[in-house]
Amino acid sequence: MKKHLISFVVDSSSSMYDKIDVIRKGLARFINCFLDNTDIAIITFGEGGSELILPPCRADELTQIPLFEAGGADHICEGICKAINVTNLWIDDNDNNGSPYFKPWVVCLTDVEDIDSCIFGYDEHSHCITEIENTNAYFVMIGIGVNVCYDLLSKFSGTICPIKIDENNLVSFLDLLGQNVCSLLLASIENEEMFVQKWKTLTEYTE
Repeated sequence: MKKHLISFVVDSSSSMYDKIDVIRKGLARFINCFLDNTDIAIITFGEGGSELILPPCRADELTQIPLFEAGGADHICEGICKAINVTNLWIDDNDNNGSPYFKPWVVCLTDVEDIDSCIFGYDEHSHCITEIENTNAYFVMIGIGVNVCYDLLSKFSGTICPIKIDENNLVSFLDLLGQNVCSLLLASIENEEMFVQKWKTLTEYTE
């Protein structure tokens, strides 16, 4: 059976203070779904930069989501680049072991409002976009709330347009996502257009 990796990149900057518990609850609901042969990783970005708080491990062996707190500035580029590094190492390990796998997902959850609130220079921004373009993964940018800068998120997205999610619908969205991982993977095998449409359909259930 093919393996799969989903790396969640979670904004843990100070603006997410009132959303962290909701995200942890949503991620807990996500891993409680039957996710056969799926690895989960969690990267946070906030005070002190980015941190891999959960290296890739089987979802069905997870008992709880690691604790993390909100604080500091928004290091979104650093968080995404760390997720790319985790993804590439996971791909290399499976290639070396001869293990078949689906194209990994990098799913970013953030409320970033504008470029000025992020900590990165032009070079870091450009490097991040180049890394995304050169990585064999789907990038899904999820904006939480009404003030998210979707122009910024679109720069980090590939074929999947940034997704808008109301904070009140975040738990139900992650629950729904967990229930539909298998159908999304099957759609990705058929063709990319079907996969993208499936993601769009999921978001409509939470509006």
